[in-house]
Amino acid sequence: MATYCESSSAGNAVACGGMGSKEQDVQMGSSAKGLEALAVFGFLAAVSLGGIWFRLRKRQAQHETLRLMIEAGHDVDQALADKLLRS
Repeated sequence: MATYCESSSAGNAVACGGMGSKEQDVQMGSSAKGLEALAVFGFLAAVSLGGIWFRLRKRQAQHETLRLMIEAGHDVDQALADKLLRS
């Protein structure tokens, strides 16, 4: 992080450290804020997409179970099909 030097209003004290200017410090601050916002929205997007993906995989597994039961020759009545496909 860039720091800068400033003197007090009396002119006898100087606070100083690092290299850079106020403008660089402000620019780095806005970049950090942008990265923080990107991280927050990226996390929200990942959680949302993960939930969607999980529901799709669950639905595919339910359909696969029903398909395998039908292929194996099991009698699948409407109540059993509804129970398998209900989520």
